[in-house]
Amino acid sequence: KGKHESLYTICDECGFIGGKRLLKERLLYPSIDPVVLQKRYDKVEACMKDDFYTQLKDNMGKLSDTERSLRKMGLGVLGRDGFLNTKLSYDFIIRILNTLQGNSELSEMYSEYSEHLQTFRKFHNHIHELFNFKNFMKPDEPYFNTGVYDELDTVAQTIHDSKYHLECICKRLSNIIDPKKGGCKFDKNDKIGYFLYCTKNRSKTLINRFKNIPDHCINIRDDKGDIIHKLACDSFTFSTKDGSNVFVETPEIKQLTKQLAVSSVKIKELNEMYWAETMNSIYKDYKDVLLSVHNFVSDLDVACSSAKVSIQYKYSKPQLIENEKSCLVAKEIRHPIVE
Repeated sequence: KGKHESLYTICDECGFIGGKRLLKERLLYPSIDPVVLQKRYDKVEACMKDDFYTQLKDNMGKLSDTERSLRKMGLGVLGRDGFLNTKLSYDFIIRILNTLQGNSELSEMYSEYSEHLQTFRKFHNHIHELFNFKNFMKPDEPYFNTGVYDELDTVAQTIHDSKYHLECICKRLSNIIDPKKGGCKFDKNDKIGYFLYCTKNRSKTLINRFKNIPDHCINIRDDKGDIIHKLACDSFTFSTKDGSNVFVETPEIKQLTKQLAVSSVKIKELNEMYWAETMNSIYKDYKDVLLSVHNFVSDLDVACSSAKVSIQYKYSKPQLIENEKSCLVAKEIRHPIVE
């Protein structure tokens, strides 16, 4: 066994898994319909003309298994990672369609898919309007764009405001400790959630400098300079975080971190609920279109593969003729595997 152990391995220059499956199917179960065969030959010839297939191959090779992800969507088990990967494939398919528009001859050969391809473009715009793909890997952020689900927007705004207030407090305390180097930090972990902390030595620095604060009250301002919190110096407490650091707490900080914790749990629940609903809706509305697009790209990939192989090995296009009896007329023909 070697690189070209079968006819399939010789003919397979497909970049898309759907194209590979289709090529294998055609070799195992070849068509004898002259109309079908002629259409396939014409597509290959159009891809060969001016090496047009080279303009499509790069994007073909970047596609994931869109048919498999569609099945998972139908079963309700397509997660964010899988959908994000599939979305990238949809982006590349849009590029393929845009490239194909520049070849009117080849585009016409795929006219049977035109209606579904137009709907696919609408679908592609639709998912970009629905989802905030940048947030898919952020557990405390909404998976959906603002305006899609009001309840989700409200919780997301609460999280954003709470984080912002804690960051303002952290910034103010850092300026008190050391205006140049800072010293107070805002962080989170799975066990505790969100918190402010500093080193033990810097907590002592804070306590000493609190004595010089006018009215023993720290004003926390936002970016506009408006006061959003007034923290009493004697309300600060410091508890051990680890060997060298301590948590920085006040009633206001505790309230903000508690609010963050509750909202974080809520947004996860809402994300999962709306995710399931949206996936079901997308599958119901677009399953036929997405399957048709998968078949279209698979067919185009096989045509590109055949074009590349035909040029590489100098294959000839068969000419189909009408005859009373089946026949094959060939001169100096050799099997690809022998070559």
